[in-house]
Amino acid sequence: ERVRAGEVDVLLGAFAEAADALARLLARRGWHGFLAVEGVELTTIHDYFFSDCTSGENMVVADMLVQRVGGVAEEKRLSRRQQLQSAYPRDWCLYQKVLAVANQVRQWGFPLSWHVLDYFTRPTSGLEPLISKLLTTRRYEACATVNAFLDAFGVSILNAYGTLQVSFEADREAAVTAVARFILASRHGMEVGAEELLRMAWVRAVAFCREDDGHNGYQIVGIQPTIQEGRRLLGLGTIKGTPILANSRGAPTCYTTASGEVHDVRGILGGRFGLSFSDGVFAGTDGQRYHGFLCNPPPMLAAEGARKIEVFRRVGDPARLPAIVYVTLHSAYGGPPTAQEAAFD
Repeated sequence: ERVRAGEVDVLLGAFAEAADALARLLARRGWHGFLAVEGVELTTIHDYFFSDCTSGENMVVADMLVQRVGGVAEEKRLSRRQQLQSAYPRDWCLYQKVLAVANQVRQWGFPLSWHVLDYFTRPTSGLEPLISKLLTTRRYEACATVNAFLDAFGVSILNAYGTLQVSFEADREAAVTAVARFILASRHGMEVGAEELLRMAWVRAVAFCREDDGHNGYQIVGIQPTIQEGRRLLGLGTIKGTPILANSRGAPTCYTTASGEVHDVRGILGGRFGLSFSDGVFAGTDGQRYHGFLCNPPPMLAAEGARKIEVFRRVGDPARLPAIVYVTLHSAYGGPPTAQEAAFD
């Protein structure tokens, strides 16, 4: 009723739920690799920064949505120096509600999340033919090599393994990997088990990011709590790290190194997932609370260029069970190895 009555924040929330479902479907079909094969360049994260610095993308996207709802023909990008409340003297509450939607969508993972939210609120998106082609063709037939197949579907397989809801937990490995393993066997003559396929996917995902300047890492958000200890990071093995610490301003940017010193990465850890931070605990827009850790990559990922792994564990979960994992190649994470005070597998 409220949506039909035109309440903007409720309408955007309903759209965000539908867009979330579409984003996850596109991810499972290998959206990023598909765009590369098609030679299509969409927006990058830089297109959503404040006009005068390299940050603020969730606030800029919220502003973009409010402008579009208001019928603005030519959008203007916010600047960091501009006070948000001065930009919205009458619609501050509305902006805050839309920002909550943008923060929620941001957790899906860039650039797919912004592509869905941005392009499908434009008068003419231009994505419909691409999405139709992706969803109605057999993409694996265009993959001439195993690496090409993993580039297209590896991260999607990892996400499906971690986030798929299954009726019987024992069915997870077969449900996620059976088709991919059949394709590798029938088209490329490679017989692999579920764990070996996932190991290949972890490694190749880092190599793909290294070879593609537009990607600094990949993530899995919402790993199912039903996956037993020792199986959540199947194929990756055990990773070890240390709790994320606050700097002198209370921001989560630091960690303890293997030598016992505190190192500042000078970037907000957990920020890419829209997580807030207070008193040593992270929180999502849905109210879920997390403990955050920075971990060393295992040798097989470090060899391909991985710098660190951000891990977030739900408050109340057993100690070794991760809920969010982000493997990054970004140079900002190139500091000393972390202390090994916590383990995840």
